[in-house]
Amino acid sequence: MKKLVLFFSAALLTTVISCRQDDDNFSTEDYQNLELINKASQKIADSANSTTVVEGDPIAPPKK
Repeated sequence: MKKLVLFFSAALLTTVISCRQDDDNFSTEDYQNLELINKASQKIADSANSTTVVEGDPIAPPKK
């Protein structure tokens, strides 16, 4: 009987007390910063894709 009570009390404690951390709530400032980072990374990606190579132009060797 004692083992049964200990088992159910342990089961109750594990369901009530969780190891999960609280979810992070982002502030409006965080959203604005993330939006700026996203726009900047998009501009970098666009500028990297806009480089055109004309056929016959030599490609510079990689720097060491």
